[in-house]
Amino acid sequence: MTLLHIIRSSLVAALLGGAASTALAAAAVAVGDGNYTFTVTDDSSLDAAEASALEECGKRARNCEILITRSPAGAIALAKGDGGMFASTNEVPEKARDKAMADCRKHYKNCKFSALYWETGGYWAAWAHAKNEQGELATSDFSYEFASEAGARADAMEQCIKRQGGKPRNCEVKTHFGDWGYAVAGSASYTAVQLDASLDAAIAGAMAACKASSTPGDTCKVTVKGFNPGSRKAPASFEKVASLSELARAARTPVRQVNTRAVRSLSCTNHCVNGSCTRSFPDGRTEKWQAPRVFDPFTNDWKWDTSSCGG
Repeated sequence: MTLLHIIRSSLVAALLGGAASTALAAAAVAVGDGNYTFTVTDDSSLDAAEASALEECGKRARNCEILITRSPAGAIALAKGDGGMFASTNEVPEKARDKAMADCRKHYKNCKFSALYWETGGYWAAWAHAKNEQGELATSDFSYEFASEAGARADAMEQCIKRQGGKPRNCEVKTHFGDWGYAVAGSASYTAVQLDASLDAAIAGAMAACKASSTPGDTCKVTVKGFNPGSRKAPASFEKVASLSELARAARTPVRQVNTRAVRSLSCTNHCVNGSCTRSFPDGRTEKWQAPRVFDPFTNDWKWDTSSCGG
C-alpha cells in the first residue's frame, strides 16, 4: 500500500495537542569598531538574534555588523587579532576554537582565543494530514529541521495539498519545536504512522502497529522516517575549552572594589584674591564664592583652597 491508501495511525496525544515548547534556537555575534563584539544566544529566531546583537553592539561601538550566526546546537568561538575578529561554529567546542584561531592567524598577528559561547539550538517540525469521509487518516507528511514555525507549517501544508491533487480539502497541520520523531511502517495490507519524542520510539511504534493490524504472514518494514532535533546542552568539554578564553581569564582576575561618592563633574575658571573668588563657566555664567582654608601637610601651613567648581 502507499500513503494514498487509508492509513490508521498510532499517535502520542501529548505531541498533537497543539502546544509547542518555547523556541529559543538562534545565536548571532555582532562586531564593531575596535573589535568590540556582542553575542546573543538562545533567541527566538535568527532575525531576532541579529537585531538584538546589532542593537546592543551599536550602544558601545560604531559600524557594527553581523560576524556570524547559528541556529543548530553548537559552539561559537571568537578569535581576536591585531586587525580584527574571526568566528567559527561547530558542534565540537575544540573544533570551533581551533578553526577561529586558524582563520585569525591567516590574516592577523597576535591572535588570541577571545571567547566561547554555546547555542542550545533546535528546529521546528510540522505534521500535515488529511482524513477521508470515514474519518480515517488518508495522507501524512512530516516537515522538519526548519528555523521557523511558519516555514515548517507552510512546507507541510504544501506537501499535503500536492497529495490531494492540488486541493487543500481536509488538510490539518500540527507544529512542534524540538525533539520529534516520525515513522511510517507498512506491509501489503496495512500502513501505520507514528510520531513520538524520539526517532527510535516512532519507529518502534509504527512497526508494532503495523504488525498488529497486518494480515498474518505480511512483512512490515519502515518506509519513511524523519527526526526533528531539539535543544542540546553543551558537552562536558565546553567548560574546559571556554576556561582558556580571554573572556574567562578576565572574569577570574580579582577586581579591587572602590566605594566612592558620586560627584558631578564641572569645568570652570577661578579668579581669587586671597579667599574671595569669582568662578566663570564655559556657558558664560559667573558666580562669587568664598574659598575655604585647608591645612597643607607639605608646607605645614594653612592655605586657601581655590580649586572648587561648585557642587
